[in-house]
Amino acid sequence: MTSRPTGNLPVELTSFVGRRDDLTRARKLLGTTRLLTLTGVGGVGKSRLGVAVAASVRRDFPDGVWVVELADLRHSGLLTQTICGMFGLRTDSADAFGLLAEHLRTKRLLLVLDNCEHLIDACSGLVRRILSAAPSVKILATSRHVLGVEGAQLFPVSPLTVESSGGLGEAMLLFEERASAAQPDFRITNDNRAAIEDICRQLEGLPLAIELAAANIRIFGPAEIAARLGDSTLLTSAEPGRTPRHRTVESIADWSYQLCSERERQVWEQLSVFVGGFTAETADGVCLPSGSGSGVLRELIGLLDKSMIVRVDDHATRERYRLLGPMRQYALDKLESSGDAPAIRVRHRDYFLRLAERSYTDYCSPDDIEWFRSTRAEHANLREALSFSLSETAEAATAAAMVRALRPYWSQSGTLLEGFQWTCRTIEEVVEPAEPRAEALVVGSVLGFLVGEVELAESYLHEHHDLTESLGIGRFAGIACFAAALGASLRHDNVRAFEPRRAGGRTGWGPGG
Repeated sequence: MTSRPTGNLPVELTSFVGRRDDLTRARKLLGTTRLLTLTGVGGVGKSRLGVAVAASVRRDFPDGVWVVELADLRHSGLLTQTICGMFGLRTDSADAFGLLAEHLRTKRLLLVLDNCEHLIDACSGLVRRILSAAPSVKILATSRHVLGVEGAQLFPVSPLTVESSGGLGEAMLLFEERASAAQPDFRITNDNRAAIEDICRQLEGLPLAIELAAANIRIFGPAEIAARLGDSTLLTSAEPGRTPRHRTVESIADWSYQLCSERERQVWEQLSVFVGGFTAETADGVCLPSGSGSGVLRELIGLLDKSMIVRVDDHATRERYRLLGPMRQYALDKLESSGDAPAIRVRHRDYFLRLAERSYTDYCSPDDIEWFRSTRAEHANLREALSFSLSETAEAATAAAMVRALRPYWSQSGTLLEGFQWTCRTIEEVVEPAEPRAEALVVGSVLGFLVGEVELAESYLHEHHDLTESLGIGRFAGIACFAAALGASLRHDNVRAFEPRRAGGRTGWGPGG
């Protein structure tokens, strides 16, 4: 008998330090409200506190605690489908929210929406609908901005305390914990206490900044770290509107940047094009730092040692890594200003186009499982590659090749509706009456029929037939026959559905055909 799922709380790789009062208060508030939002500046520890609160109350929710990480989700239109996928529901339904609402209607569970700020309108709307449809569901959200949902309870997350009447403050305890991970025998002593307190004050108790500073204890002693943080050439932000806390996070990133070698800086910048993480193999295939052509493994090790990148514990067979959010944004800004961004984005897109095109050889082959696993792991990067292609007029034709190559993946992964949406966007962008448009049209017809958008699918197939006839193109005949057979089957025309040549012919689609 299969055990009942109890959620997907992540395994924390580092201990939760401090915030005992915050944890108690947030837990009590969650007992009196259906929507609790943890707010605060980037790097203050909203996500860690949210997971800790969720872990502390999971016994109150017999149907589990479910965490939805939104930081890497760029398109608000995929929010509902993402949550459906987490629950194992179909994501290719035209009524994804209907499926989600029916699933949640009788559930007693906690839904954690982590990092909502860049999808604030979509999150607000979806939260309202979930709370209305599922009376026993509670939601814990983390966001730099309030969701603006009526009845929500806000919980501002403050920086860690530097001093404590009972001894070391939370910020200093965090520094000691993270520094000892880098240097096992490190402890706060009477000799270094003042320097560590100085570091924590300069960093205003921000956990992210403190963790990054502590990671350098193998290179510098506490006094030298404190002195370097005070270097105005490293800490001054040129943006006049920056708040002190935002400047602190940017400053610690800038300081870490100065400690990297030239090649490490270039790799760090170029890694920012990845969404949802990367492997050593994908990094090697996309990053192109100047100098020797020996790959980027040495630089990845250096960045990992400096805590610029972190290992992701997702139980995958290949190690995955990611940049912390503020570190990624910092590096992305550097990349955009360097002039290398267009070339690196093309390399990223081409790498994941090649991954998508593995479907032509690996789908329904002995390599099918490995192909699917690799493609599934890179779903976010495939989205990013498609988004880039559709944002650049000169690259849009490549999106047509990618949506065609991904058709088997969307079918196997239960993301047909997402595939149809990407294909419709491609058809809108690839307007020239040439082979790429014909390619997108026939894929759009297949996916349209599969998700129930019959009229649109038929119009795509009609245009595809007309276009391929005028261009004299025959390479899409097989998939066009498949699309036509799907359409005939949906119209309960079994004769045409099982006669490919008649189903695929233009005569089968006329007004009186």
